[in-house]
Amino acid sequence: MNKKFRSGIVIFVLALLFILLILMGGRRHRYGWAKEPKGRIAVVTIMAGDAHYKWNTDDEKDIYYFLKILKSACNYIEENVARYGGSIEFIHSGNCDDKRLIKNKDFDAELSGEVHDTEAVDEFLNGEEMTAERKALMKEQKCRGIIYLFYINAPEGYPYPGTTYMWMQPSDPEDEFSLLYAHMKNEEISAAIVAHEMLHCFGLPDLYAQDPDGSYPLVTKEYVTHLKEIDSDDIMFSVYSGRARDRYEIPQSFSDTDAYFAGLLRKCDDAEEFGLGKPIYFR
Repeated sequence: MNKKFRSGIVIFVLALLFILLILMGGRRHRYGWAKEPKGRIAVVTIMAGDAHYKWNTDDEKDIYYFLKILKSACNYIEENVARYGGSIEFIHSGNCDDKRLIKNKDFDAELSGEVHDTEAVDEFLNGEEMTAERKALMKEQKCRGIIYLFYINAPEGYPYPGTTYMWMQPSDPEDEFSLLYAHMKNEEISAAIVAHEMLHCFGLPDLYAQDPDGSYPLVTKEYVTHLKEIDSDDIMFSVYSGRARDRYEIPQSFSDTDAYFAGLLRKCDDAEEFGLGKPIYFR
């Protein structure tokens, strides 16, 4: 076998390995638009109307409350990431005057029913106008990630506090976004709910229930039972707390388990004891 032929084989094998790495792991390290919980992240507030409920955009009181809640949620995440040696900075319409960080959008689709028409949201976020705006915003504000929060004016008594769509779900979207409902269970939305949904965008799972379809198993039934038994105040276990003085305060804890799923810890005791899945950042 001559030298030239051997070199050709080596190049071919390396090229093949490179292609396989892209196919098997290239998607793994993208993490969608929110990226990892580090660096500068833009949070875009969207006052969204749907087929049933609209906002009175002339009433600035609602916007003031939501921005105050958002500021508390962002501060909570920043402080807890820092506790584990990380660094994250959020920019939003409460601390930055960039007008692209807040907007109004009415959808004809249903976003407040039991089934959410997320295709309408995907089409909006991936349209030419929003795509261009997103690229410009991230470049000009020097952001590495972006999260969209859609506030929906659901009536008092609405049963859901919020839901988040993220790239690690079976539908595999790139665009992390949360649908947040203004009223639910006879109380208004709180900073704890917003922080909980934002943390989903960084890969943190709900700790109050095992993954229903088992498509991305991170939490075991045994761990859910354990947290119930100890009446856990983990932010990913419960967003309701009688210890909160108002809806801006977040008394819930950010645990080692949360830090583990956020990629801030390589391991934690609960993950080993209860057989929790590996965080997306360590796969």
